[in-house]
Amino acid sequence: MSGATSHGEPPRFHRRLAITRSVDGPPPASPLTLPEAEVIKISENALPPAAPPAPSDRPASRVVQSGDQQKSKHTWPKRVGFVGAVVLALLAGAAIGAAAHSQTNALNTANRKVAAADRSLASARGQVTSLQGQVETLEGQASSLQTQASNATSIANAKAAATYAARNATLKQQASNLKQQQASIAAEEGTLQAHQISEDGVYVVGQDVKSGTWHTPGDGGSGDQCYYATLGSTDTSNILDNNNFDGPETVDLSGAYAFQISGPCTWYLTG
Repeated sequence: MSGATSHGEPPRFHRRLAITRSVDGPPPASPLTLPEAEVIKISENALPPAAPPAPSDRPASRVVQSGDQQKSKHTWPKRVGFVGAVVLALLAGAAIGAAAHSQTNALNTANRKVAAADRSLASARGQVTSLQGQVETLEGQASSLQTQASNATSIANAKAAATYAARNATLKQQASNLKQQQASIAAEEGTLQAHQISEDGVYVVGQDVKSGTWHTPGDGGSGDQCYYATLGSTDTSNILDNNNFDGPETVDLSGAYAFQISGPCTWYLTG
């Protein structure tokens, strides 16, 4: 140790506290009142003399070694605990850092997914807007076509109505003309019928045939004979005049009631 000498002697202090007083005399006065020779001289680093070390069979180095060992025995658990605490702190920090890094990665991944979803949503919205514009354009075109079709229908209906009216008027005129023609034909037929007879039978004069002179050119070369008779009534036995012939013949019905004919001859009213 630093306090012992090489020969085992007690340590010596370089400066000691020296108090000079008389053995039998009174106690010393205050240092401020003592003469200079009696003033207590105290060195700045003066220490009281140390007690001599207790005798020991073991050498000093051995004693120091034993003290270090005892001190080491008491301090190593603290050191181990401190090191364990440091290791636990490091592990906890590493775990916290890993968790934070994992959370950061997850957050970044989520942010990227959200950004991608936003881009997809914006693209979808753009497509919807474009489709809405196309739909509006098509609706406008459809409305325009409907208007054109309606106008064309109206024009076509008007033209068709005008054409129908013209055709209807034409048909009515044609029908009227046909009626007139039919009336004329009927009149002509009636006239012909009134002025020409050929079927076998009894004709009342003034009702079925006109009174006057009737003529026939004959049988027309058929070889069959014809017959006529003027009657005083519709009774065929009430004969005023009659004849069988195959050539031309003329009869006056002025005084007859009825006129009977038969055969292939055709009779014409001549006067």
